[in-house]
Amino acid sequence: MVSKRLAVLLAIISCSGAFADNLYRYKNNEGGTVVDWHAPAKFAGRGYEVLSPLGEVIKVVPRQLSDSQLNVKDLKAFRDNQSPLGTSMPIALVAILH
Repeated sequence: MVSKRLAVLLAIISCSGAFADNLYRYKNNEGGTVVDWHAPAKFAGRGYEVLSPLGEVIKVVPRQLSDSQLNVKDLKAFRDNQSPLGTSMPIALVAILH
């Protein structure tokens, strides 16, 4: 009887470790929401949320930007941080960027 209780106790302890990991919530190809123990790489680029074992959102990972979106973002950041008069860029380049 004691060994049966010990076996049940060990089973519960070993299972509790599996539930201590974070969960991941993401959208699949059909647009449905999936909650799983991992976010597959093919869906991770779309963005996902990391959930605690209790279902609380721990972290939001935004989607990856495409190359053209990154270029536009970089250009805007560059323009926002540059002063046409205080730069060493050629005048023609300053005119193109502003």
